[in-house]
Amino acid sequence: MKLALALNIFVFFTTTTMSFGSDATVLWRQWYLLETNGVTTGYFEEVAERRTKDNHLSITQRWVENDNGRAETYIGSVAKDEKSLYPVAFFSDRKSKNSSYKIDGRVKDGKLTLTFKPQTPKGKSEKKVVPIKEGIIFSNFVPLYLSKQFGGAKDLEFLAIVEDARDANFDSRIGKAEFFGVTKEFQGNKCRKIHLEFNGMAGEWWISSEGKLCELRIPSNQSVLTLTTEAEAKKRLKIL
Repeated sequence: MKLALALNIFVFFTTTTMSFGSDATVLWRQWYLLETNGVTTGYFEEVAERRTKDNHLSITQRWVENDNGRAETYIGSVAKDEKSLYPVAFFSDRKSKNSSYKIDGRVKDGKLTLTFKPQTPKGKSEKKVVPIKEGIIFSNFVPLYLSKQFGGAKDLEFLAIVEDARDANFDSRIGKAEFFGVTKEFQGNKCRKIHLEFNGMAGEWWISSEGKLCELRIPSNQSVLTLTTEAEAKKRLKIL
Protein backbone atom coordinates (compact mmCIF):
# COMPACT_ATOMS: atom_id res chain seq x y z
CA MET A 1 0.00 0.00 0.00
CA LYS A 2 -1.67 5.05 2.39
CA LEU A 3 1.21 0.23 0.28
CA ALA A 4 3.07 4.16 1.15
CA LEU A 5 5.87 3.19 2.34
CA ALA A 6 8.07 3.16 -0.53
CA LEU A 7 4.96 4.25 -2.35
CA ASN A 8 4.02 6.41 0.57
CA ILE A 9 2.14 3.51 2.00
CA PHE A 10 3.35 4.53 5.35
CA VAL A 11 0.49 6.92 5.84
CA PHE A 12 -2.24 6.29 8.36
CA PHE A 13 -5.96 5.59 7.75
CA THR A 14 -9.51 6.26 9.15
CA THR A 15 -11.94 3.71 10.55
CA THR A 16 -14.33 3.59 7.59
CA THR A 17 -13.75 1.15 4.73
CA MET A 18 -15.03 1.63 1.22
CA SER A 19 -17.61 -0.96 0.23
CA PHE A 20 -19.26 -1.54 -3.11
CA GLY A 21 -22.43 -2.92 -1.56
CA SER A 22 -24.18 -6.27 -1.47
CA ASP A 23 -22.88 -7.38 -4.88
CA ALA A 24 -19.24 -6.93 -3.79
CA THR A 25 -17.11 -9.99 -3.03
CA VAL A 26 -14.40 -9.62 -0.40
CA LEU A 27 -11.17 -11.11 -1.78
CA TRP A 28 -9.19 -10.59 1.42
CA ARG A 29 -9.02 -8.62 4.65
CA GLN A 30 -5.61 -8.42 6.30
CA TRP A 31 -3.91 -6.65 9.19
CA TYR A 32 -0.29 -5.50 9.42
CA LEU A 33 2.11 -4.11 12.00
CA LEU A 34 4.48 -1.29 11.10
CA GLU A 35 7.76 -1.21 13.00
CA THR A 36 10.51 1.41 12.69
CA ASN A 37 13.87 0.73 14.31
CA GLY A 38 12.28 -2.17 16.18
CA VAL A 39 9.49 -0.03 17.68
CA THR A 40 5.83 -0.51 16.73
CA THR A 41 4.65 2.79 15.24
CA GLY A 42 1.38 1.84 13.55
CA TYR A 43 -1.02 -0.79 12.30
CA PHE A 44 -2.62 -1.16 8.93
CA GLU A 45 -5.76 -2.87 7.62
CA GLU A 46 -6.31 -3.71 3.95
CA VAL A 47 -9.50 -4.93 2.28
CA ALA A 48 -9.72 -6.03 -1.35
CA GLU A 49 -13.12 -6.38 -3.06
CA ARG A 50 -14.42 -7.30 -6.50
CA ARG A 51 -17.62 -5.91 -8.03
CA THR A 52 -18.48 -8.07 -11.02
CA LYS A 53 -21.40 -5.88 -12.12
CA ASP A 54 -19.14 -2.87 -12.74
CA ASN A 55 -16.02 -4.89 -13.59
CA HIS A 56 -14.16 -3.05 -10.82
CA LEU A 57 -11.71 -3.94 -8.07
CA SER A 58 -11.20 -1.88 -4.93
CA ILE A 59 -8.41 -1.85 -2.37
CA THR A 60 -8.98 0.13 0.80
CA GLN A 61 -6.29 0.80 3.35
CA ARG A 62 -6.64 2.12 6.89
CA TRP A 63 -3.61 3.15 8.89
CA VAL A 64 -3.55 4.07 12.57
CA GLU A 65 -0.45 5.74 13.97
CA ASN A 66 0.50 6.76 17.50
CA ASP A 67 2.19 10.05 16.62
CA ASN A 68 1.82 12.51 19.48
CA GLY A 69 -1.78 11.30 19.64
CA ARG A 70 -3.92 9.20 17.37
CA ALA A 71 -3.48 9.82 13.63
CA GLU A 72 -5.53 7.96 11.03
CA THR A 73 -5.50 7.90 7.25
CA TYR A 74 -7.86 6.10 4.91
CA ILE A 75 -7.40 5.51 1.19
CA GLY A 76 -9.87 3.72 -1.06
CA SER A 77 -8.76 3.06 -4.63
CA VAL A 78 -10.75 1.63 -7.54
CA ALA A 79 -9.43 0.11 -10.77
CA LYS A 80 -10.81 -1.85 -13.70
CA ASP A 81 -10.86 -5.60 -13.07
CA GLU A 82 -8.39 -6.46 -15.82
CA LYS A 83 -4.66 -7.18 -16.07
CA SER A 84 -3.81 -3.51 -16.66
CA LEU A 85 -5.69 -2.39 -13.48
CA TYR A 86 -6.54 0.89 -15.21
CA PRO A 87 -7.36 3.60 -12.61
CA VAL A 88 -11.00 4.60 -11.99
CA ALA A 89 -11.08 6.70 -8.81
CA PHE A 90 -9.70 7.10 -5.31
CA PHE A 91 -10.51 8.86 -2.05
CA SER A 92 -8.12 9.82 0.75
CA ASP A 93 -9.04 11.10 4.22
CA ARG A 94 -6.43 11.93 6.89
CA LYS A 95 -7.13 13.02 10.45
CA SER A 96 -4.57 13.88 13.12
CA LYS A 97 -4.27 16.14 16.15
CA ASN A 98 -3.13 19.21 14.23
CA SER A 99 -4.43 18.73 10.69
CA SER A 100 -6.92 16.90 8.51
CA TYR A 101 -7.78 16.84 4.81
CA LYS A 102 -9.66 14.95 2.13
CA ILE A 103 -8.62 14.20 -1.46
CA ASP A 104 -10.99 13.02 -4.17
CA GLY A 105 -9.61 11.75 -7.48
CA ARG A 106 -11.60 10.61 -10.53
CA VAL A 107 -10.41 9.46 -13.95
CA LYS A 108 -12.25 10.45 -17.11
CA ASP A 109 -11.14 10.82 -20.73
CA GLY A 110 -7.52 10.05 -19.91
CA LYS A 111 -7.29 12.64 -17.12
CA LEU A 112 -7.27 12.41 -13.33
CA THR A 113 -9.21 15.27 -11.72
CA LEU A 114 -8.26 15.85 -8.09
CA THR A 115 -9.99 17.92 -5.42
CA PHE A 116 -8.03 18.70 -2.26
CA LYS A 117 -10.17 19.76 0.71
CA PRO A 118 -8.33 20.99 3.84
CA GLN A 119 -10.43 20.40 6.97
CA THR A 120 -8.11 21.46 9.80
CA PRO A 121 -7.08 24.20 9.63
CA LYS A 122 -9.90 25.28 7.34
CA GLY A 123 -8.91 26.27 3.87
CA LYS A 124 -10.12 26.68 0.31
CA SER A 125 -10.59 23.57 -1.82
CA GLU A 126 -8.17 23.22 -4.70
CA LYS A 127 -8.48 21.33 -7.97
CA LYS A 128 -5.81 19.82 -10.19
CA VAL A 129 -5.93 17.85 -13.45
CA VAL A 130 -3.22 15.26 -14.18
CA PRO A 131 -2.85 13.38 -17.50
CA ILE A 132 -3.09 9.59 -17.20
CA LYS A 133 -0.41 7.80 -19.20
CA GLU A 134 -0.99 4.42 -20.79
CA GLY A 135 -0.13 1.56 -18.43
CA ILE A 136 -0.27 3.62 -15.24
CA ILE A 137 -1.81 2.26 -12.01
CA PHE A 138 -2.66 3.52 -8.52
CA SER A 139 0.01 2.66 -5.93
CA ASN A 140 -2.50 0.72 -3.80
CA PHE A 141 -2.58 -1.87 -6.60
CA VAL A 142 1.20 -2.37 -6.91
CA PRO A 143 1.31 -5.77 -5.11
CA LEU A 144 -1.64 -7.07 -7.13
CA TYR A 145 -0.14 -5.71 -10.37
CA LEU A 146 3.22 -7.36 -9.66
CA SER A 147 1.54 -10.69 -8.87
CA LYS A 148 -0.03 -10.60 -12.33
CA GLN A 149 3.50 -10.50 -13.80
CA PHE A 150 4.68 -13.72 -12.11
CA GLY A 151 6.10 -16.09 -14.70
CA GLY A 152 7.10 -13.24 -17.01
CA ALA A 153 10.29 -11.22 -17.32
CA LYS A 154 12.72 -11.10 -14.38
CA ASP A 155 12.87 -7.31 -14.47
CA LEU A 156 9.95 -4.92 -14.90
CA GLU A 157 9.32 -1.18 -15.03
CA PHE A 158 5.89 0.38 -14.41
CA LEU A 159 4.24 3.73 -13.70
CA ALA A 160 2.10 4.49 -10.63
CA ILE A 161 0.39 7.43 -8.96
CA VAL A 162 0.67 7.73 -5.17
CA GLU A 163 -2.84 8.50 -3.94
CA ASP A 164 -1.73 10.42 -0.86
CA ALA A 165 1.40 12.03 -2.29
CA ARG A 166 2.93 14.28 0.37
CA ASP A 167 4.44 16.56 -2.29
CA ALA A 168 0.93 17.03 -3.79
CA ASN A 169 2.24 16.44 -7.33
CA PHE A 170 0.24 13.29 -8.13
CA ASP A 171 2.48 12.75 -11.14
CA SER A 172 3.39 9.36 -12.59
CA ARG A 173 6.35 7.75 -10.84
CA ILE A 174 8.55 4.96 -12.15
CA GLY A 175 8.77 1.66 -10.32
CA LYS A 176 11.51 -0.89 -11.02
CA ALA A 177 10.94 -4.47 -9.89
CA GLU A 178 13.27 -7.46 -9.88
CA PHE A 179 11.61 -10.85 -9.37
CA PHE A 180 13.31 -13.70 -7.49
CA GLY A 181 12.46 -17.40 -7.41
CA VAL A 182 12.70 -17.44 -3.61
CA THR A 183 9.43 -18.10 -1.73
CA LYS A 184 8.48 -17.93 1.94
CA GLU A 185 5.28 -18.61 3.89
CA PHE A 186 3.61 -15.89 5.96
CA GLN A 187 0.59 -16.97 8.04
CA GLY A 188 -0.43 -19.59 5.48
CA ASN A 189 0.32 -17.40 2.43
CA LYS A 190 3.06 -18.59 0.08
CA CYS A 191 4.82 -15.42 -1.05
CA ARG A 192 7.50 -14.57 -3.59
CA LYS A 193 10.39 -12.18 -3.09
CA ILE A 194 10.59 -8.97 -5.15
CA HIS A 195 13.11 -6.15 -4.94
CA LEU A 196 11.30 -2.90 -5.73
CA GLU A 197 12.51 0.66 -6.20
CA PHE A 198 9.77 3.27 -6.21
CA ASN A 199 9.42 6.92 -5.27
CA GLY A 200 13.07 7.21 -4.31
CA MET A 201 13.04 4.20 -1.97
CA ALA A 202 14.20 0.58 -2.34
CA GLY A 203 12.59 -2.30 -0.49
CA GLU A 204 12.19 -6.05 -0.22
CA TRP A 205 8.60 -7.10 -0.93
CA TRP A 206 7.01 -10.51 -0.37
CA ILE A 207 3.81 -10.95 -2.40
CA SER A 208 1.42 -13.90 -2.82
CA SER A 209 0.16 -15.15 -6.19
CA GLU A 210 -3.25 -13.61 -5.30
CA GLY A 211 -1.66 -10.18 -4.96
CA LYS A 212 -1.55 -9.94 -1.15
CA LEU A 213 1.34 -8.09 0.42
CA CYS A 214 2.91 -10.43 3.01
CA GLU A 215 5.89 -8.38 4.15
CA LEU A 216 7.70 -5.19 3.19
CA ARG A 217 11.14 -4.11 4.40
CA ILE A 218 12.63 -0.65 3.75
CA PRO A 219 16.31 -0.72 4.86
CA SER A 220 16.90 3.02 4.43
CA ASN A 221 14.53 3.94 7.29
CA GLN A 222 14.57 0.58 9.11
CA SER A 223 10.83 0.06 8.52
CA VAL A 224 9.11 -3.33 8.39
CA LEU A 225 5.47 -4.01 7.53
CA THR A 226 4.38 -7.56 8.46
CA LEU A 227 1.17 -9.59 8.49
CA THR A 228 -0.51 -9.99 11.86
CA THR A 229 -3.96 -10.25 13.47
CA GLU A 230 -6.30 -7.37 14.34
CA ALA A 231 -6.01 -8.10 18.07
CA GLU A 232 -2.20 -8.18 17.98
CA ALA A 233 -1.98 -5.01 15.88
CA LYS A 234 -4.12 -3.00 18.29
CA LYS A 235 -2.47 -4.54 21.34
CA ARG A 236 1.03 -3.64 20.17
CA LEU A 237 0.06 -0.06 19.40
CA LYS A 238 -2.13 0.11 22.54
CA ILE A 239 -5.05 1.63 20.62
CA LEU A 240 -8.27 -0.37 21.20
